[in-house]
Amino acid sequence: MSNTTLHPSWYTGVALAALAHRAPPSGLFDEAQLVQWAQADAVEFGAGLAHQALRAMQRRGYALPQSARRSNGKIFNQRWRLTPAGREAGLAAHAALHHGAPDPHALATRLWGLLRIRRRLTTDEAASTLVDAGDGAAYTRQKKAIGALLRAWAKHAPDVVTVAAKREGAHLRYVLLRDLGAWPPPSRAGQVHPTAFASLPPVPKQFVKPAQPAGLEGQP
Repeated sequence: MSNTTLHPSWYTGVALAALAHRAPPSGLFDEAQLVQWAQADAVEFGAGLAHQALRAMQRRGYALPQSARRSNGKIFNQRWRLTPAGREAGLAAHAALHHGAPDPHALATRLWGLLRIRRRLTTDEAASTLVDAGDGAAYTRQKKAIGALLRAWAKHAPDVVTVAAKREGAHLRYVLLRDLGAWPPPSRAGQVHPTAFASLPPVPKQFVKPAQPAGLEGQP
């Protein structure tokens, strides 16, 4: 796992977060769509901010300009494509901006919390602590999921979780090398950890939309 901390502007973080959750699978979008999606997150986000955010994203390889229509030598309806790296960065930015903490009931969160406490774990030890053994089929299923998560962390975040050289009987023992805080380590290739956006500035107050009274959400 990379230790790189990103230092984007607040509006680039907002743009990445909006695109990660609203851009289509093709990744294609235009500036007007970005403005609309960012504003849906209760942010006053105009074309000027969208333009600046897109240029910053282009420099990092998060979004790439696509073919555009021209009229009288002027470009209009410029389309962009969110790259896989941009989508992963956006998911991390969204987590940093909107959640603050991961879902406490998710298996990955619970397993990571246990590893942070114990520092060393086998799959069996984790399953016996986190899963109700009363339901045999569910226990087996959850135990497999726990093993898969531990293996994924050791593979994709080897500076955070590693496999001990010495086994615990016939079982692999996973060792915590570095505590990342509440968020579990990356579990897939290319995943960006929310701590990469730890320095992301908050949205300035003048750009935060006032909350709608109950029952009026979505109304102008």
